[in-house]
Amino acid sequence: MELLVLGKVLGVPPLLLIFPVGREEMTEVLPGREIPTWQAAKWFTGEEAFPTRASDEWVVSHEDHAAWEKGGEPLDRFRWNDRYFADLRGARGRATGQRKAAETAKTDAERDAMLSAAKAEDHLAKQIEANIRRNRQGMREAGLTPGKLRPESAHIDPEGDE
Repeated sequence: MELLVLGKVLGVPPLLLIFPVGREEMTEVLPGREIPTWQAAKWFTGEEAFPTRASDEWVVSHEDHAAWEKGGEPLDRFRWNDRYFADLRGARGRATGQRKAAETAKTDAERDAMLSAAKAEDHLAKQIEANIRRNRQGMREAGLTPGKLRPESAHIDPEGDE
């Protein structure tokens, strides 16, 4: 907890207090085990499995990668959730922009094209919402709690009001 407070006070991501990315090339992550600092940070955040040195490069063994993937499933599901919501905000924003542009279109053809583009973005948003719903259901099936949705997104997953 102290590390998190210190990161907040210093205005620094707490990860950088543990792994000096960009300041130290190598970091000791286990007693007597140094790995590249960026690799260490990615291992810590669950982005990559623990690497080992093979000649001049750092690699991950097949066994280590398989174990890491299994253990990293909760992180992957939440990362996908974030990506889906970012994509959804983008699709909704583009649809709104096309509708606003259609209001000031100079010709009927221009207006129709903009409204058609808005409709396509609405369709994309519905597909993304379905992905969010499936991902959140998968979270529940894996024994995870997906968390509450914002009021404007509550319709996506009515079960999500945990």
